[in-house]
Amino acid sequence: MHGMEAPRTHAVFISYRRQDAAFPAGWLYEQLVGRFGRSAVFKDVDSIGIGEDFVDVITTSVRSCRTMLAVIGPGWVSAADESSRRRLDQPDDFVRIEIETALGSNIPLIPVLVMGAAMPRSHELPATLVPLARRNAIEISSDHFASDLEKLG
Repeated sequence: MHGMEAPRTHAVFISYRRQDAAFPAGWLYEQLVGRFGRSAVFKDVDSIGIGEDFVDVITTSVRSCRTMLAVIGPGWVSAADESSRRRLDQPDDFVRIEIETALGSNIPLIPVLVMGAAMPRSHELPATLVPLARRNAIEISSDHFASDLEKLG
């Protein structure tokens, strides 16, 4: 019956790397849930049911969301797996899949820079993610979180 389910729609999809920005992404998630409700915000472990296929749920959810927030911390570009291979270079990397899906579906994509991260440059990204480098980003800091969140609005 899984294939017959209606796609879930979310106002906001939060993309992030757990090892890079779990705390800021979690904080952002809670603030957005408080504003829009839990069903309006998608964030991986909080939104994928037991036994569901990660890639299917992620791509369907990205395609049906109104906006994606790509939370980028200082180690987002350089994050590596246990074999020291950069995650962004791997076609099965969930963050890569999320962003490629948003870019390919013309979903509004807002880079959210946290913890002093810089916006990734084109030459640091796989070819399929280069359009991300052209997006206008917002910085969110713990010192100005409330006002930064208002700007994100």
